Amino acid sequence: MRALYYSAPRKFEIKQVPIPTCSDDDLLLKVACCGMCGSDKLIDDSKFIAKFPLIPGHEAIGKVVEKGKNVKDFDIGDRVVGDIGISCDNCFYCRRGQAVLCENLNARGVTLDGGFVEYIVYHQKKCYKIQNLTDEESTLIEPTACAIHGLDKLNPPVGIDVLLLGAGPSGLILSQLLKLNGAHKVVIAANKGIKMDIAKRLNAGDEYIELDRQYPGPQWEQLKNDNPYGFDVVVEATGVEKLAQESINYVRRGGTIMARCL
Repeated sequence: MRALYYSAPRKFEIKQVPIPTCSDDDLLLKVACCGMCGSDKLIDDSKFIAKFPLIPGHEAIGKVVEKGKNVKDFDIGDRVVGDIGISCDNCFYCRRGQAVLCENLNARGVTLDGGFVEYIVYHQKKCYKIQNLTDEESTLIEPTACAIHGLDKLNPPVGIDVLLLGAGPSGLILSQLLKLNGAHKVVIAANKGIKMDIAKRLNAGDEYIELDRQYPGPQWEQLKNDNPYGFDVVVEATGVEKLAQESINYVRRGGTIMARCL
């Protein structure tokens, strides 16, 4: 089968590799599509925790074409999304029920081969059926899960004011969840361009601050003047160190800063 194969950062090719073996508790999926995340660019730039050689891609959607003899809850033809994380289930954090903090965590498309390939194998416990979404829509399940985790950590009360810095996919998903959760006002501040256009089309915010890429100072000053007491929650969703440091200037007393960085 064909795969996008990285021998090292920025050294990739379309390569023929073996179809993975389906064990007794596994599902073999024929990949329909796989989303591209900002972390895939970081992997390409050698700015992430990836292990090479590697087949990247962690937002894979596929159809079951083979299943192991112990698999009972899935059938051939089922459309499936796979959980990318593989925890050891034995370390300090796993024993506390905090598998996402696993000391030995592996991730498909990061430390293990991922979804930029024709076929991929997942353990049945890592698979979830897709019911009412298209394949393309389903690639957003993984970033949506990340955003829901962020919402759980925030545990925001109804009626809060939120400032979202950046308009990338993960941030826009979180902003929509915050609105659905009862936020009073969500303000999105990001550079002019396609991401901000998408934010508006999605109605992801209540107000939009389009920043001049060269001279954003006046927009920041106006934001401060319009919101003298700041915001209950400031979400830094750009990964830009300077913005992360300046976030403190826009959060009100007793407020919360969350770094999404995607």
